[in-house]
Amino acid sequence: MKLPGTRYARSGEVRIAYQVVGNGPIDLVFVPGFISNLDVHWEDPGYAHLLRRLGSFARLIQLDKRGTGLSDRVDTHALPSLETRMDDVRAVMDAAGSGRAALLGASEGGPMAILFAATHPQRVRALILYAVGAGGDKAMHADRIDIAALKRAIETRDARTMAGFYADDALLRIIDCDNPPSRPRELKGKGAIVSYYDDVCSRLIHSMESGIADGERLAFTQACAYPDGTRVFCAAMIELAGGKISKQTVVQAWDA
Repeated sequence: MKLPGTRYARSGEVRIAYQVVGNGPIDLVFVPGFISNLDVHWEDPGYAHLLRRLGSFARLIQLDKRGTGLSDRVDTHALPSLETRMDDVRAVMDAAGSGRAALLGASEGGPMAILFAATHPQRVRALILYAVGAGGDKAMHADRIDIAALKRAIETRDARTMAGFYADDALLRIIDCDNPPSRPRELKGKGAIVSYYDDVCSRLIHSMESGIADGERLAFTQACAYPDGTRVFCAAMIELAGGKISKQTVVQAWDA
């Protein structure tokens, strides 16, 4: 297989490097982990074999996240948010002419892929996660927040216990069909967050499906259902400070 040329997608003021491999019947977007370099990948025989195999049955679109590999550098004092990085995937898909694709998120690329699937479900035909930790009933820790305890509070709809996880000045951002990433709904302070959870816990049945933790950040997915059968898929990204949730972004997608 001839090695692909590197192209660039404009995402805001940043150029995101990407390559297209193969011409299969479906698009497959590979969201890499913490470190990647599109050119160096081809110098590793094992990695190159993987890329060729993926490109043998799909139109593989692989990218370097902003700040890594061949993509533009970022200000180390103002690192991009997960939402910004997620939108880079959208920019690459647009530039590559991909309207709908399967997403393969590896390691730290998993939360980006999850957030993209929840924000743009119409553009995702499948979500594949590799080497991404899963929670379930197994406890994992990020600072002093225990994912198992968070899971119990969510699934028992215990709003008061949920509120205890948050700092007094916590910020909760909600992204859904009425509140896009550029203009999320924002709830500021524990009081507003408690009121929100009192409401949603009284009306929805919740199931926390998976969770991953990395230092003072954690993410989890959640399936919810209204009494009338309407289902909601949620992905939540959390930042911690002093053992409490200081910032949280929740992305919601309805099945109707």
